[in-house]
Amino acid sequence: MIAIKYEKDRAADIILPNYHEYGRLDIPTYYQSYWQSPEERFYIGLFVIQILCLITSFFLLFASCSLIYGAHTYSRCLIWPWLPCMIASIICTLAYCIMWWSGDVRDYWLVLTILEMITIFINVYCVFVVSLFYRYISNNSRKERTTHYRPKMYDEFKKDNNYYINNYLP
Repeated sequence: MIAIKYEKDRAADIILPNYHEYGRLDIPTYYQSYWQSPEERFYIGLFVIQILCLITSFFLLFASCSLIYGAHTYSRCLIWPWLPCMIASIICTLAYCIMWWSGDVRDYWLVLTILEMITIFINVYCVFVVSLFYRYISNNSRKERTTHYRPKMYDEFKKDNNYYINNYLP
């Protein structure tokens, strides 16, 4: 009965309270959220978070390929894109789980959200491991740069060891 009344009120072309303007229901407007029920806002929020998760997963696919190749070649430039993509994926997935838990979650969906939280913990561990590997590579490359370009002493450039002995005098 409430749904029928809600649809009837929504279909009525009446003045919007507190805004003093007429709302048109065929065109999405600024006042559309006023007419939405809490359930409708909840599901629209879940849909938006799902779209964000899908976008981050798309970028994470390419970032994971670059991570695999970057770990193989010890390239920092191929490893770092994975870190922000994975952090964004963790945040979106966590927001999705929290949004689900704020609603009424039972049986099958409860198991899925618990599994989702387990994968979030695994992903946090993976971010930690990859960040340590990235730091290891950056420290090694810094050490290699300093050892290759270290100024050499004058004695290392001498051709002969008898420089101080006057063997070359006539």
